[in-house]
Amino acid sequence: MNTIVDINTSHKLLKVKDLKDRYGIGNDAAYALVRRKDFPAFYLSGKFFIREDLLLEWEQNSEKRIKC
Repeated sequence: MNTIVDINTSHKLLKVKDLKDRYGIGNDAAYALVRRKDFPAFYLSGKFFIREDLLLEWEQNSEKRIKC
């Protein structure tokens, strides 16, 4: 199966430090979060990155699960 990727679409990428600042968490919690299977992070060249648009979607879905 071929996947078509639009390279003209740019997304803001966050780093683990951004995640720590956003949630007020430490290193251990941030790395535990990016390693979760349901978390929108990817690993590239020895670093984790998080697409901000997917993070917002993940946050919204997480809120719905917590409220249920």
